[in-house]
Amino acid sequence: MLLSLSSCIHKDNKELSIIPKPQETEFNKGVFNAKGTIAIASEWDDVEINRVINLFSKKIFNVIKTKNILKSDPYDGPKIVVNKNSDKNFGDEEYNITIDQKHILIETKGARGLFYAFQTILQMLPAQIYAASQTDEISFSLPCVTINDKPASKWRGFMLDVSRHFFPKEFILKTLDYMAMHKLNVFHWHLTDDQGWRIEIKKYPKLTEIGAWRADRENEPWSDHREPQRPGEKATYGGYYTQNDISEIVEYAKDRFITIVPEIEMPGHCSAALAAYPQFSCTGQSITVPTGSIWQDRKVYCAGNDSTFIFLTDILSEVIKMFPGQYIHIGGDEAKHDAWEKCSKCQKRMADENLKNVEELQSYFIKRIEKFINSKNRKLIGWDEIIAGGLSPNATVMSWRGLEGGIIAARQGHDVVFSPTEYCYFDFYQGDPGYEPPANTKMLPIKKVYSFDPSLKDSLNSNERKHILGVQANLWTEYVPTAKHAEYMMFPRMAALSEIAWTSQSQRNWRHFSKRLEKQFERYNALGINYAKSAYNVRANYKVDRKQHNIIVSLENEIVNSNIRYTLDGSKPDSNSNLYKAPFHVSKVLTIKSAAFKNGRIVSPVINLDVLANKATGLPVKVQYLYDKRYPSAKEYALTEGIRGTINYREGSWQGYFGVDFDGTIDLLKGQEVSKVTVSFLQAVSAGIFFPEKISIWLSNDNKDFKQVSQIDVDVPDSDENTTIKIFTNPFKKQNARYIKVVAKNIGKCPKGHVYEGVNAFMFIDEIMVE
Repeated sequence: MLLSLSSCIHKDNKELSIIPKPQETEFNKGVFNAKGTIAIASEWDDVEINRVINLFSKKIFNVIKTKNILKSDPYDGPKIVVNKNSDKNFGDEEYNITIDQKHILIETKGARGLFYAFQTILQMLPAQIYAASQTDEISFSLPCVTINDKPASKWRGFMLDVSRHFFPKEFILKTLDYMAMHKLNVFHWHLTDDQGWRIEIKKYPKLTEIGAWRADRENEPWSDHREPQRPGEKATYGGYYTQNDISEIVEYAKDRFITIVPEIEMPGHCSAALAAYPQFSCTGQSITVPTGSIWQDRKVYCAGNDSTFIFLTDILSEVIKMFPGQYIHIGGDEAKHDAWEKCSKCQKRMADENLKNVEELQSYFIKRIEKFINSKNRKLIGWDEIIAGGLSPNATVMSWRGLEGGIIAARQGHDVVFSPTEYCYFDFYQGDPGYEPPANTKMLPIKKVYSFDPSLKDSLNSNERKHILGVQANLWTEYVPTAKHAEYMMFPRMAALSEIAWTSQSQRNWRHFSKRLEKQFERYNALGINYAKSAYNVRANYKVDRKQHNIIVSLENEIVNSNIRYTLDGSKPDSNSNLYKAPFHVSKVLTIKSAAFKNGRIVSPVINLDVLANKATGLPVKVQYLYDKRYPSAKEYALTEGIRGTINYREGSWQGYFGVDFDGTIDLLKGQEVSKVTVSFLQAVSAGIFFPEKISIWLSNDNKDFKQVSQIDVDVPDSDENTTIKIFTNPFKKQNARYIKVVAKNIGKCPKGHVYEGVNAFMFIDEIMVE
């Protein structure tokens, strides 16, 4: 089968399926065709230029042969001509491509721009060009176009956490290839943290002999990794990169014009290092490498001990030799200062340096490390907590806790990389948790990633915006133990990241991106990437019609070129099922099953939405005791929306009652016959959330005199650590009532032996049904 150029152009809007989208594209008449051999003619006799040409030649080797010639050589066949652009305003990463029927002309300032030009040309060819071997005949045909392109952001970054789970060298190399394909240029390598030290330091061998390994708890969910290494138990889970490994990875990145920014965490997130060298903590206490989510036992380096700084600068000296890039990341986030407040050395340091509090002590710590880094002609970058207590003079801020930290830093004249959780944390779910592998609790679909504008034109003036280096996505790997799982979390969200980092906001359009994304999926298939198809998944949205007391359901997904079909009778949808066109009303209990279809074929899982329309739907619930402000859900209407919450108790459907009972009354507006009241509760004991001790149902016609008609004694053991939803009901004799009261008794305090023993217990309630 001949794969033609039409596979990379959308016929409806004549747009190239290139991600990230070039800044300017103009179509000309005709097609460039090459067969057999294509010459690459350059006016440069330059080692770096030749290296880029050779990388491109290897990529297309199975399709067409290449030969390198000088521009002055006579050659009448098809050729790519590389011209040096001498315009002093032409950026290092900028390139122009002009394709006519005989030539492909690339204008660029140097090797970096040429590399990105070749990435664009590869995406103009059929997706099979990315496969390790091509079994189909592929035509080297390109539309005649003119492309003028350059990045909107200098810093186009991706961070991979290898501390929580170690990923082999081969996967790091693949990740660099994937980044290059998307024109990303900064690989932030999170090499150290509480749960593992991953980089060989010759002067301190115990960092990898001890700090790189922890007791294996991988048979448990990450959030349950609370038991430390037992006496006599061996630490077998982990790994690290030798300095030879790092040298190879750094060179591989350099060939792809990617700068690696190593992160060595301090003053917190350092338990693995202190397990190896406990003398640099405030107590000197021997510890083992934490097995996972042990937030209550976070450690910090001793800021009052000069030997701590000798230790850290020795480490940084070796790190700086390994990584030639401009930046060294020192973390600086989430440092727990309790130990400093109790440590006599730290208190003396504060007195000697006239520091008012531990926040200023952290600032002292960061500034001292920055002075050393600057002495090595490098720049310090850290998470936005480094602002606290006074920002180091030349520090660059990576703003992750929203946008505020970066805005403050930019206004103070500091360079900033924006990496806010709500747009850039790839450890969050991409779709409904019921259809996704384990992830952090929040939601970040690809459309939300794409909506981020890192220029912040409404928040910063033009001078302040000059300090915005760019944008970065982060993949923390607490819930991501394998390379395949990591790929799933990275893709296709990396495509959205690349476009918000490269393409100007004025050139971005979700509908067009969504169409181009499907061609990117074909490239991912050719590369064998385990990417998420969550963008196809149907999301069922709903709202209560409070006048008709029923539920309005709408269906959507993120891929605009797909159709949604659904059923209301419980059957699996097929190509003949209802085609979704507009929101519809539901006035009874039923299950809506929906899925996305393309060309008559199902391309997503079947999504189930249980709609619980009943006598109480859309009516307010008056509560005796107030819910916790952290989990208010939709307030008085939260419990009668007709949709039950999911096991993700943070997603907004659940009302949380902290240490108090639930006592809620529903006014049905008139007397009605009722015989059953159903209530949903959630239990997640690892988060201090427990089922109630008992539930009782009461009826009244005047809202004064209530009669108990049902009681349910809850017998679910609180030792079950799985997050569980249970639906409680106990039908009673049919009778007339206007007011329905539900009372659920909170267990009070978290039981003995639980992580929050003695603390008030949460009780989470969602849907109340009256039938």
